[in-house]
Amino acid sequence: MIEDILVTGPPWRTRVAIRLHDFAVAGDGTDVYTNRAIAFLELRWGRLVVWEDYEDTERSAEWDSRRGPLPTCERSCGNAAGEAMDRAVGPVRASPAEGG
Repeated sequence: MIEDILVTGPPWRTRVAIRLHDFAVAGDGTDVYTNRAIAFLELRWGRLVVWEDYEDTERSAEWDSRRGPLPTCERSCGNAAGEAMDRAVGPVRASPAEGG
């Protein structure tokens, strides 16, 4: 659930910060997973050029291990989602922290 969106800057360097709360609730109403995250985006003339996510990765990994493997479509449809994203936003550079 998105809690807040902050946008600043001119069209040639628009910066966006999104704060969100990710969670899962069991059928009986108990919380089985909760995590908070921040996404930082930078756009140039409406085109996404930077996307950085900040979240508790240990909490996410623990949830993934409890959930087990999810079905994928890689065998039947290749990497269509990733290819569609590349076409939509173009190559995204790594953040300076990642050596980009």
